[in-house]
Amino acid sequence: MSSIHLYPVPAGRFWAKLHPRVNPTEWHPLIAHSADVAAVLQHLLRRSKLSDRLATLIGQAALTPDQIAALTYLAALHDVGKVNHGFQTQALSGAARGPWKERGHVTLFLQSLDCEPVDSFVSTVTQRLHLDFEDAYEVIATVVSHHGRPHTYMDTLDGMDAYWLPNTHRDPVREMARLEATAFQWAAEGAGDMMLPRFSCEFSHLFAGILTLADWIGSTRTAFDFARWADDVPERYWRQAQKLAERACTQIGLTPRTTIVSLHGATHPGVSLLRHIFSKIFGDERPPELPPAEPTPLQRRIATMELPVPGSRLLIESETGSGKTEAALALYARLRAAGQVGGLLFALPTRATAYAMHKRVMSAIETMYQPGERPTIVLAMGGEQAFVQVTYGSQHSREMLTGEPITYPDPATTRHIGDEELVRWSSSNSKKFFAAEIVVGTLDQVLLGGLAVKHAHLRLAAFSRHLLVVDELHSYDRYMAEVLQEVLDIHTAAGGVALLMSATLSDRERLRFGGLLSSEDDQTPFAKAVTRDYPVISVCVRSGESWLDSDLEPAPGPPKPPLRWQLCDEDAGLRRAVRAARGGARVCILRNTVKGARATVQALLADAEARHLLWHLEGSAHTPAYHSRYTLPDRKALDVGVLAAYGRGGTGGNGRILVATQVAEQSLDVDFDLLVTDLGPVDVLLQRMGRVWRHRERDDLRPPACGEVQVWVIEPEDGFEPLLGRDHGGPNGWGTVYEHLGFLELTRRVINHPEHQGVAVPGDNRRLIESVYHVEPQWALRGESAAWEAHFAKNEGKALSHEITAKDATIRFDETYVANTGRFQRDAATTIRTRLGDDRVRVLLPQELPGFYDPTGKVNSVDLPYEELLRNGVSLGDLKEPCATGGVSDGHCVRYELQDFRFAYGPQGWVWGQDMANREERFEVTDRIREGLPELPEHEVEQDVANALRAVRSDAAAGP
Repeated sequence: MSSIHLYPVPAGRFWAKLHPRVNPTEWHPLIAHSADVAAVLQHLLRRSKLSDRLATLIGQAALTPDQIAALTYLAALHDVGKVNHGFQTQALSGAARGPWKERGHVTLFLQSLDCEPVDSFVSTVTQRLHLDFEDAYEVIATVVSHHGRPHTYMDTLDGMDAYWLPNTHRDPVREMARLEATAFQWAAEGAGDMMLPRFSCEFSHLFAGILTLADWIGSTRTAFDFARWADDVPERYWRQAQKLAERACTQIGLTPRTTIVSLHGATHPGVSLLRHIFSKIFGDERPPELPPAEPTPLQRRIATMELPVPGSRLLIESETGSGKTEAALALYARLRAAGQVGGLLFALPTRATAYAMHKRVMSAIETMYQPGERPTIVLAMGGEQAFVQVTYGSQHSREMLTGEPITYPDPATTRHIGDEELVRWSSSNSKKFFAAEIVVGTLDQVLLGGLAVKHAHLRLAAFSRHLLVVDELHSYDRYMAEVLQEVLDIHTAAGGVALLMSATLSDRERLRFGGLLSSEDDQTPFAKAVTRDYPVISVCVRSGESWLDSDLEPAPGPPKPPLRWQLCDEDAGLRRAVRAARGGARVCILRNTVKGARATVQALLADAEARHLLWHLEGSAHTPAYHSRYTLPDRKALDVGVLAAYGRGGTGGNGRILVATQVAEQSLDVDFDLLVTDLGPVDVLLQRMGRVWRHRERDDLRPPACGEVQVWVIEPEDGFEPLLGRDHGGPNGWGTVYEHLGFLELTRRVINHPEHQGVAVPGDNRRLIESVYHVEPQWALRGESAAWEAHFAKNEGKALSHEITAKDATIRFDETYVANTGRFQRDAATTIRTRLGDDRVRVLLPQELPGFYDPTGKVNSVDLPYEELLRNGVSLGDLKEPCATGGVSDGHCVRYELQDFRFAYGPQGWVWGQDMANREERFEVTDRIREGLPELPEHEVEQDVANALRAVRSDAAAGP
């Protein structure tokens, strides 16, 4: 029976790539694709920091030419399993495909290792690389397992020989021999004999990731167009593939256009460097209406200190507003110019903080590189579209929004493909994010490089060349911290540098991230912990070795006035906010939950006078609470508005109250005269307090009523003991958002303590943090009652459970890549997450939803809490992206349904579930007329606000 070809692959030829959606008449030979991938890997090992990372893992300064040749040779053999009949007959139609049950090429190859044709091939590879058979199987299994997860040796099944033996259509044995011989010629060119590097456990993991990265690039048709002719002249094609690999890796950002960052504007390290990079802050580009600014002691130290050796961890502990972001960027510029790193990865705790950081990084990057040369820059967050900064030679860069994988042009009609698709390559898929030279994103994306999930090694390899900056280190729970520790260990073991930053890190966590915490009780005595230097820069040259501290000199100029904090109830807190705003102050009311923020806005809107004090976006009729539950375009518009009002140089916030959630406390350069906040753990409060009197140039402009730094902290009326033992916590996120009531109670006592009525920042930071997070005050509270003991024990058990879960979910880098096979083969019901208890389901909307604050920005989906959907009886089944119905506006909001689950989007953001039911009549509190209302005495305004707050307080009783 003659074969019916779906693709024009002649008999006796072996294909690797078909592309029916682009051109069904095109195919790419196996030997050509093998050259593509080998050329990419060879280029990466010759020109990128990945070569140094591999060398460090085996104790070498660099890989030798014969070692690079051996790894290139292996890369050329990565798809050797595709010669089998089952795979090749996929180019045929119907019955012509034959009886082959298996159509793959990875597990089928490993199931065939005992078959004579495959065994003979492995023997040849073993002899080429001077391996024993046990090592050969490990190496071969690593090479063929390049699809995102490891596979191991499998028992050979009956009948497997037939997949590899010659028949009338093709000869797999001959093709394997041809591919092996050609791969050797390509790889050994000019290198002499090949010598495989020592395949240590950690080396095998990083090499697997680099090979997967090379395969993804080598499979990109924009970089490597199909070339049928290559099957006849593989040597000629190899030379072309090497040139194409250089172009692709350069445009993507893996081997950047410039070999070093340009510091041409800095005559010497230190202040000159900082003024060059941050010209808009310290240099000639600073807005003339702002007073001159000088670098902080932290920034000066980072700009002048001896550069850390490869494999180091740096820890910056410094108060909010001390310039940690600029210090991190200055360190990157120096490391990049010295050739120690190949890029920058800035990891933050939330999408909101990542958005804010992206802008700050973009501004600084502009001055670091040679004129006309800019790096590829990606804003990396799963579940969102990604921004990539696109550059063409000397042309000005522009920002493109990408979400879906790139649709490549038809090469049959487009012969001169530009570089745009390659520059966008790293943003076209979340697994590719770290291929860009500059990446700003959430820590979740980094943790995916340490979890046993598909393509973890691709991520890990891509960011191994970067300076890894982890901001807000204190904000991660035990699960995330445990996974992060694994990532830090492999990153620094390979010679990468990590910079960790926090304003409020406890001594226990400091020991943990240095690899020095053998047990939770293994901690510095309290009396010593509270006297440790702060602020401080610490260096750990190797995990498990002590941190080496270098304290910082005080900032020049007058010290920040002592901060006065005081506990109060909700009514008193709002009265203080209203009174201060009426006096012209910039006020922030920061609530622990979105519900609480919305309730506060409603309470203030319900009063004819207080509503005029609420901040609103210029030109908008709506008065929103500032939180994270908006569409991306609306959120970005609100970010811009808040910074314009309360940021450096802003005036729109004077006499205005911003009601916000935690989005205002991290990575947002805003300044308030007065803060009213829900009680949270002491480290959280210190973060929030960092937004009060932040911009010292405004000190003389503050209203008389705010002549000192004031923070009013809302506490529960009856304390925290009544909440012990409750399953669902209490109001304002107490016991839910902040689960550990012991930390809240210790914080409450710190605020009440006579010694802490006036807080000196940063001088008192260390004592405040340890008074809550050190084991000694914790044991004292536990001893007060059985209820407190039970609560601490419950939370310790939960933390231990999270740690065990993390250890089970992470990759074992002390075992080989192949030995981790079982960790990647989990039950279908088992889902590995970057965060526990924060699962989301992407729900498609029936039509595009425009924004309330950016009407031009439209979205077509929303991420809803998985637990909320389950609680409301939604049956998802196998649906990965369920579709909502509805989408009808009632004049106030747009309402949707997903089965019986209702949710809506309005000027106050997304609302769903029980919150939706509670707000049926009050979802949208429209702004009243802003003109012509009579003045009321201040005491009447305060009373109206208090009454309104009590009317809506039930809405904020529980949950974020």
